[in-house]
Amino acid sequence: QKIFCQILSGIIVLPFTYIPENILPIWLRQVIAPALANFSMAKVGVIHPPAGGAAMLLASGKFGFEFYGLMVAASVLSIIPCTMINNLSDKRQYPTYWGYLVQDYLKNKSLKV
Repeated sequence: QKIFCQILSGIIVLPFTYIPENILPIWLRQVIAPALANFSMAKVGVIHPPAGGAAMLLASGKFGFEFYGLMVAASVLSIIPCTMINNLSDKRQYPTYWGYLVQDYLKNKSLKV
């Protein structure tokens, strides 16, 4: 959800950064672009509020594709240790469907999806 929303908001907002200021002022760009990003996240059914904040930063025009790439990479890198820590306990399994598929495969030696 986190990675998908970051990618979705970036795809929607980054084209706004290349509109000249005399056509679309920055203050209006910072209103319209995050609103469209939040609307699209809500329409898809996954909402990640920090992606809306990232949309606001990207709409300012001070950041480009490099910053966007770093943002998505940071999202991916933050999920990896969280997943590992959550899976240290036998009582917790994240994501749950991966654990059940592996357990089912080990028990039956066949993967049923």
